[in-house]
Amino acid sequence: MAHQLRRVCDRLRAAGTPCLETLSDAELAEPHRAWVNALPEFLVPVVVETDGQPTTVKLPFDKARIFPYAYRHTYAQRHADAGVARTFSRL
Repeated sequence: MAHQLRRVCDRLRAAGTPCLETLSDAELAEPHRAWVNALPEFLVPVVVETDGQPTTVKLPFDKARIFPYAYRHTYAQRHADAGVARTFSRL
């Protein structure tokens, strides 16, 4: 897999496009944040107490909680939940 990534990066660099593995945190985070901020508002169901009774309301999701590392965690967690062997998750 690493060999395949290296070949892809070589092709990207030849075309003048930076490869993900060579981007600094800021080079990745800044356009990612701009993209997230441009997304429409996400409404998520939240249980709140109204007059002593639990009520479900839809509130905006905090977009600050969307950051590049969260994708890695989500990907790994989905594999763990599906029972994928841990050796695969380490790639």
